[in-house]
Amino acid sequence: MIRALRLVVAALAIALTGCIRYEEHVTFLPAGSGSFELKFGFDMTLFKSLDQMSAQPTQPQVDTTGFAERLGDGLEMESLSEELDGRTYDGFRLKIDFASAEVFDELVRNVADGAGERSDDGSGRLATELKLEVVGNAYTLVGAIPPLLDAESRDEPFARAVFGSARRSFRLTVPGRVTASNADSQEGQTLTWALDPVSTTDRQVSVSWVVTP
Repeated sequence: MIRALRLVVAALAIALTGCIRYEEHVTFLPAGSGSFELKFGFDMTLFKSLDQMSAQPTQPQVDTTGFAERLGDGLEMESLSEELDGRTYDGFRLKIDFASAEVFDELVRNVADGAGERSDDGSGRLATELKLEVVGNAYTLVGAIPPLLDAESRDEPFARAVFGSARRSFRLTVPGRVTASNADSQEGQTLTWALDPVSTTDRQVSVSWVVTP
């Protein structure tokens, strides 16, 4: 099932053809199990503005046919249309549970590998790359959110217009006490890292927490 998840992320190859919303949310439970959620969408407000000559905007398509069959039991997947900050994003939401820290590592590796397949040479990255270390009841998660733009494209006016309003973030909800973090914000037990959409460098992720037995 986890290996098949690569097919989902690989299907996001067209993500970089327009302004996107790509948000991940990992939730850990005290025993080390948890869930991974991805929200992906196109900025239809932007597409409408770029397609003013047509009665209806030309909407990009993501083929989700058969995802449930390929990913097997335990996957939740649904179409999603949300308005955020005055912009409408159309796409989908998927959620999958993991049973342990070991399974989580396998899951994020496959997500990262699948997101890399979006480019012709297989070198592109989209998913947050993560590594979890567990020592007793102490957890440390490190990784990086890759940039949406490369250095060559950053100063191009069209690229900045398309990607300037992209939403790229990683959220983490943990049990126990957070002992260290470089998150941009924390609300209760949920930490958030946001990537500047026109950045050309990785946004580093680092957090440690302790679960009280």
